[in-house]
This record gives sequence, C-alpha cells and structure tokens, in this order.
Amino acid sequence: MAARRVCLSSADADAMERYAAAFAEQGLELTCEPPADVAVTRAAEAVAPLSECSMGARMPVILVGEDASAEAFAAAAAAGAQAYVPSADPEVVAAVVRMVLDTIGEYAAVNPLTGLPGSPALEREIALRLPVRGSLAVIQFDLDNFKPYSDVYGYQKGDEMILGLGRQIEAAVALHSPTHWFLAHIGGDDFFLTADVASARILGQHVVEQWDAAKASYFEAEHRRAGQFCALNRRGVPEWFPLTSLTAVMVTNEAPDITHPGHIAAVLAQMKAYAKQMEGSNFVADRRQDHWGHREK
Repeated sequence: MAARRVCLSSADADAMERYAAAFAEQGLELTCEPPADVAVTRAAEAVAPLSECSMGARMPVILVGEDASAEAFAAAAAAGAQAYVPSADPEVVAAVVRMVLDTIGEYAAVNPLTGLPGSPALEREIALRLPVRGSLAVIQFDLDNFKPYSDVYGYQKGDEMILGLGRQIEAAVALHSPTHWFLAHIGGDDFFLTADVASARILGQHVVEQWDAAKASYFEAEHRRAGQFCALNRRGVPEWFPLTSLTAVMVTNEAPDITHPGHIAAVLAQMKAYAKQMEGSNFVADRRQDHWGHREK
C-alpha cells in the first residue's frame, strides 16, 4: 500500500527532519506541498488556508500545540482543525495522524444511505473467517428490476426500498441470532451478509420470504393489482416488469477449493447469474465441492 502523504505547513518546515523518522514508522510520507491526505501545523492561522488547498476538496488539518487545557482544544476546533495534539513529540503526532487517517478511511467506506460498512470492511471480515473451514457463509442479496422501479418511482422511493431491504435483513439477524454475523452494503441495491453456515441457510430463506410478503407495499395500487409495472428497458423501449423481487445467493467455505476472498466473489457472481434466470424471488445456496474443475481423482 502506498504511503499516505502528510503536508507540513511552510511555517513548520524546520520540523521536517525531526518528524521524518517517526512518520515513516507509521507509513506516512512527509511533504511541504499539497496534495496530501492530511495536513499538520503548529500555527492556528494556517488551519483554514491548508484545509482549502487540496485540489478543490477540503483537507483534514491537525493542529499541534503544547497546551493541554480544554480552552486549547476549543480554540483548535474554532480554528477549523479536525484534531488537536497537545504535544510536539514526533511519535505522538505521527500516531495521532495515523489514527485520524484510519478513521477517515473507515468513514469513507461507509455507505452514506444505510450507514453500513462497505467493501474494505467486508473483505477484512471474509479474510478473518475464511481460514476456519466450514465456519463462513456469505449471502448476497440483490433486488431484481430495481433500476426500472427507480426510473418510474424516483430515487427517493428507490432509497426507501433499499433501506427497507436493509431493515429486513437486520430484523432477520435479530430474530435468528447467528453465532457471528456481519452486514455490508456495497453500493446500489447489493447487501452482503456473513454468518455461520447453519444460520445463514435459515437467514437467506427468511429474508426472501419476508421480502415477498412486503414488496407490494412499495408500489401504487394500480401496479399491485396488475402485479407488474411499465418502464423503459435498457434499449429505451417500454416493457412490463414484475413487482421487484429479491435474489439471494449463498456460498460457504466448506468446499476445499474456497481459500481466498476472490473465490467467494467469483462463486457469488456465478450463483447470481444462475439465480437471476429464475422467476420471482429466490434463495439459492451453492453446495458444490469442486468449483474450478481441479478435483483430484
């Protein structure tokens, strides 16, 4: 991973050599010129100019001082700093910068609509559980015909549908209490749930059934009665679509050839393509023991 860049203000250029070693230990690269991931300064008056000089985006600024009083922290906040370090010790400053950058990274990966973690956190969770054979199941939930629905009803109704699916998954988890679980929202209408294998089989089917019971509530009476709605397809031609159904596919690490997060993603993609050919809402679990045609005879 490339080093994160930390900009020292020109007023702090004399500290470059003193800070360099401590920052390098934290995987941080010091520079006196933006762009950078974060800025560090000892001058309160430099906070505002630094925060606005990052290629049109606001850059987080950490103010360094020696006063540990509550007033000093309040003054730093008033100046616009995202953090205040009451110590000029290079190792302390470097550690705080690393914490700020890690926190920013975590929040940047959170889905803004649902507040659920995104791809990086999901990948870490899968990598953590994957080595223990038979301990991990990953379910992908994907709404069918979501784009036509959003085109007809508008993005706000589309957001309501996505939030509704997220709440149904969370309710299912609360009801069935898996031994471990993790829920992520990867853009659009795709949710990923990890859990123990036995619980996941129950959870996947439960969510699909609950979705089918509730999906009509997202449609106007005319479409509910007809069981379908008209929207432009990808070719720009009017087409009738069934009420938005739910496809859920599951893969586990029970098979000996599922040893990498990339294997999980590849099998989920295969299963999703297969399940999307079916009508209505479906939960399909992968039960194969040989996925790549390399099973020993």
